[in-house]
Amino acid sequence: MRRFLLVVLVLSLSCGEDISKKTPVPEPMEDMNTADMNTADMNTQEDMSGDFESDTGTDGAEDMSNPCDLVDCGQNAECLVVEDQAICECLEGFELDGQDCVPENEGPTLQNLPAEESGARSESDSFTITATDPNPNDVLTFGLVDSTCPFDVQVVAATGVVTWNCPATTLSCGVNLQVKDDSGLTDVEALTIHCVRSLPVISSTPPTMVDEHETLSYDVQCQDPEGSPVTISRAADDTCGGIIQTNRYVFTPGETDGGNACLLKIQCSNGETTETQSSTLSIQETNEPPSHVTLPTTASAPWGRAGSIQLAGADSDIPQQSLEFTRLSSTCSYNVDVSLGGAVSFLCQNSTGTCSTQIRVSDGLSAATSTLTTACTNAAPSASNVSVSPAQPSSPGALLTCSYTFADPDSDADQSTLQWYLNGSPTGVTSSTFSAYGEGDEVQCRVTPSDGISSGTTRLSNIVVGPLQPFVRLGEAHACARTAAGGVKCWGNNFYGKVGGPNLSGSSYYAPYTPGNLTSGVTLMDVGNNFSCAVHNGTLKCWGSAGYGLLGTALQGAQPNPVSVLSGGITQIAAGSTHVCVVQNGAVKCWGGNAEGQSGNTSTYNATEGNPYPTTVSGMTSGITKVVAGSSHTCAIKSGALYCWGNNYHGQLGLSTNFQTDNMNASPSIVSGMSSGVTDVVAGALHTCAEHNGVWKCWGFNQWSQLGRTTTSNFNYLTGTVAADMSGAGLVRAGGDNVCFLDSGSLNCWGSNSWGQLLSPTSYETIDSELLLPSGVTDVGIGRQAVCAVENGQVYCWGSDYNAISGGGQSVSAYFPKTLINL
Repeated sequence: MRRFLLVVLVLSLSCGEDISKKTPVPEPMEDMNTADMNTADMNTQEDMSGDFESDTGTDGAEDMSNPCDLVDCGQNAECLVVEDQAICECLEGFELDGQDCVPENEGPTLQNLPAEESGARSESDSFTITATDPNPNDVLTFGLVDSTCPFDVQVVAATGVVTWNCPATTLSCGVNLQVKDDSGLTDVEALTIHCVRSLPVISSTPPTMVDEHETLSYDVQCQDPEGSPVTISRAADDTCGGIIQTNRYVFTPGETDGGNACLLKIQCSNGETTETQSSTLSIQETNEPPSHVTLPTTASAPWGRAGSIQLAGADSDIPQQSLEFTRLSSTCSYNVDVSLGGAVSFLCQNSTGTCSTQIRVSDGLSAATSTLTTACTNAAPSASNVSVSPAQPSSPGALLTCSYTFADPDSDADQSTLQWYLNGSPTGVTSSTFSAYGEGDEVQCRVTPSDGISSGTTRLSNIVVGPLQPFVRLGEAHACARTAAGGVKCWGNNFYGKVGGPNLSGSSYYAPYTPGNLTSGVTLMDVGNNFSCAVHNGTLKCWGSAGYGLLGTALQGAQPNPVSVLSGGITQIAAGSTHVCVVQNGAVKCWGGNAEGQSGNTSTYNATEGNPYPTTVSGMTSGITKVVAGSSHTCAIKSGALYCWGNNYHGQLGLSTNFQTDNMNASPSIVSGMSSGVTDVVAGALHTCAEHNGVWKCWGFNQWSQLGRTTTSNFNYLTGTVAADMSGAGLVRAGGDNVCFLDSGSLNCWGSNSWGQLLSPTSYETIDSELLLPSGVTDVGIGRQAVCAVENGQVYCWGSDYNAISGGGQSVSAYFPKTLINL
């Protein structure tokens, strides 16, 4: 303890003067030596002596018997009298700091620092060191004194968090950790760091209970943190006696194990370290379950017949007759009955194949479940005598018919699948008739016999279409025919060069004219109002008016020479009044006029210029078997469904949408009631007819009875049934305001007769008139005001002779057929 002030009082107080007030302690003099203190004491005595002598009487010495009475030592200090001197000293545990006694400073101490700390290789680790200090106001700072570790060890000075990253090797090293207070007092402790191989981690939970005779299967999930492969094995002190099967602990307790317990213990090793897992397994005493003795893998029965089987079971606890059988779940579409005594019966119907039924056998306390498979069999049907007729069609699109003989040992219903193929590819046509082919094509009919239960062997018949017979097509004021040699001859008005001749002044060509070099190689051909198109050696070529983009190019004006438009895969041409559509590789492409949506392009085009570029119609990308074009509407058969688009003012689309309005229908829509079963379609100027499930129906404009309706008071119809008997129709054509069909070489027509199209001067409402023509007609073409037919290579025409379309050169009606040209 340090003395910081010495006061010596040698006083003679005068006259008994009373001194009751203590004199404060002067400023402490911490480092004063003995000589200084003696001098100070002497000065103090002198000063005080002078004071007392002047202020007190002789009696004052008695009041100064204790010098500390005049001294205030302050907090944490005490006054001591040494040799009549007052000395202020700091109390025990305190020391002088300036003029105050403050607690003595003691150094900090590290706490709970382990001697060793381990971390996994190639991983980071950390822990926090703590320390205490008797002086609560001291700020402690942590740090690292030195290290023998080959890796960096970091210490956060403020928090004491120690971190390091172990390398990929196993090693041990040491560090000295330190804590320091504000006075610089420290405590240092040593720590050994071990970088060790990680233990494998077993993440699965072991079972704790199993029934006797029941197999316990525990999948052990163990991984090595460092990614090394692990090996799972049964520990040596495992008492259950299970076995390891591919990381699975398998144990089946026996009869004597019931009511006992065993230690299930497994271990997982990465080759260097091993982790163990144990569980006390309680083995429950159970009843002996029954079992199935007679349960075949499969019980079979023929289609439409019943099957049965008798089941048997076994149980070591009770006799067989006490067991009960029950049907649980079943995947069978038919009923599988199970009696309590084990009799199983089922009836095969509605389907074939196999299904399964869960059957349970019980002894009243426990049960066993097994699966019974039942199979229903069926004899497959067969198809024979598959044939396509006629063996050689007369013209492109002439109707082909596929026939075959069906046989089924089970006498089930005929549900065979018929599919037409064109040049080796499926067409999507499944009806018995087909017409979407050209000259030189290979047409094949494939039949797969089916009774709705089983399918037999596919049979087929095919023909290669040879040279086609001549055919004729008519526009509004001109006509073209394909010759037997495969060339094209046109006649009539040549305005815009639609006949192909060089005279474009509007003069008519009475004699047939061959446009360009189309003398052979033509397979398909059609004509519109002011243009003509043909497929020549696989390339589509068009000539005549280039207005509306009809020639598929940006050319303008009259083009009498054929212009190439598309090449390859074209099987149909449909020429309307101002637009053209084709079927190419099963898709519909259209171009030309689109003011009423007839080209199927939803984009807006100038009504005068049209769309000069062939564009695939939305949704019509595959499966198209036929396309036809009217004045301003288009229809196509896709996979047996009929789609139409364009103008629907007169109901020619068969749609209630925009019926009798001027709005366009640019998107193809299915005709009401015709989503399937459509095999053929034709289009006139403002009407449409289709064969649906073997019946021809017409709809649209009916002012001239072109729909086969005798009533014309309401001109517009959405749907209708043809009144004429067309059961024997082999070829159907529509054009202008007429419909015609061939029946065994005879031509039948109805509709407008205003120009003698029906070869009658009296009526235009004749229904199903058989025209007086030579027998053996193979093709017919219908225009706006005239009709032409092909018979034995001759073209006959009648009706209006305006612009020489019927070859007479007079503006009068020809009510009799005139021989025009020899093809």
